[in-house]
Amino acid sequence: MAIVFDAFENYEIELPKTKGTGTVIISFPPADCLAPDDVEALNKKLDALNDDDCVPDRLKPKHAPLEAIRAMLLHFNTSKTAQETIKGMVQRHLKKIDEMWAKDMEELVGGKSEDSAASSSEKTDSKA
Repeated sequence: MAIVFDAFENYEIELPKTKGTGTVIISFPPADCLAPDDVEALNKKLDALNDDDCVPDRLKPKHAPLEAIRAMLLHFNTSKTAQETIKGMVQRHLKKIDEMWAKDMEELVGGKSEDSAASSSEKTDSKA
């Protein structure tokens, strides 16, 4: 018997463009669905940012965790418009994405996903 894993859907967020009018959609995977190659590439980028003397300390991921979120978004969104928009994102937007990823990791560490939690409650409801 084969076990089949469902594909995950990337998050998509519509943001106002930093330059000009209109919006741009950025996308990124759930935190618990990062491919090993992406994790390795992101770690290298974060290390490089932390070691770069041209980057002010206040913008280094080790001092400003939301800048790590910005670096991750830049990794997954390579178009010029998306890159410009991500570079111009305000802290509130970055914090919202951080909260989404934190929720993903809570579910992973907690050992349950939304699907398993829903089916558990359905089983409980059906017993009543």
